[in-house]
Amino acid sequence: MKKYVNVLLGLSISAALCACGNTKDEINYDLDVSSEEVSAVTSSVEDTASTGESADNTTTDASGEASSDSSFYCLELEYDKENTVDLGGDGKMDTLMATGSDDTHYDLVINDQTIELINRDTNNDWEMATSYYVHNSEGDFIMSELNDPLNGWETTLYMWNNGSFEEIGSEPLGIMKDDNFQAEIFGDKVVLFDSISVLSTWRGTKDFTYGKDGFIAKDEKYFYAGDKVALTLKQDVAFDDDYEVGEAARTAAAGDTIYISCMIQDRVGFTSENGDFLGYLTVTQTDSGEYEVNGVNEYEMFDNILYAG
Repeated sequence: MKKYVNVLLGLSISAALCACGNTKDEINYDLDVSSEEVSAVTSSVEDTASTGESADNTTTDASGEASSDSSFYCLELEYDKENTVDLGGDGKMDTLMATGSDDTHYDLVINDQTIELINRDTNNDWEMATSYYVHNSEGDFIMSELNDPLNGWETTLYMWNNGSFEEIGSEPLGIMKDDNFQAEIFGDKVVLFDSISVLSTWRGTKDFTYGKDGFIAKDEKYFYAGDKVALTLKQDVAFDDDYEVGEAARTAAAGDTIYISCMIQDRVGFTSENGDFLGYLTVTQTDSGEYEVNGVNEYEMFDNILYAG
């Protein structure tokens, strides 16, 4: 039986730090890796939150502050606060507001258009939604994250077209928040996450571009660790990877602390304490619900596994 540590999640509509409350029972990510893709994993986890832009074309997050990239603007739609923006650039001011007609509903009201995000008459009482208005070089968007403790996260993208917002994409993931509780939405991308319960519970992130074609994942195969998960080895281990001919597999010794860096299908990637990529360990789930690492029970392999639930 897994060991769990109880976590009390403090949630609000205006700011939701998405915690690891949605566990997974299976590992089902696609495995089709070239040597070039494997080498790409050696990049630092911190790069996940980078804008990827030069200092001359910087962007910002969902704080609503001005950006040196004049084509990008992002604003969190606070509950019952009316916002005025020019949708479509026609010179006519439009109103946006996140609100509810009663205690069971959460809606987006755009001029005379209403988009229903939550109806608690048909779902559960713990759903929360957070929405952002975003403008970039392709147009005007609303990005809405639904946080359902029973079913996980979902982020839906709407685009302004012909006088109304139309849904153009959705992902069963949440919007990653940075250390300042700001959504990681940029002019060219958004960082989305899933809660992954394998060798501890942690957030796995993916970068998505967004625009008229909806969400497009930068890397469909990998989830990169959005949480710094440290595990201490109880025994020596050799990592699996595509090394150069004649190069020995990297190893770590009992007592070493290593960090989850990514996951692809049934392989979890690790880095050392100084950030060097070590390689992968193969993880499989047993009938009891626990995991084995290269055939060894996870609790016999690591000393400090924690599952949130």
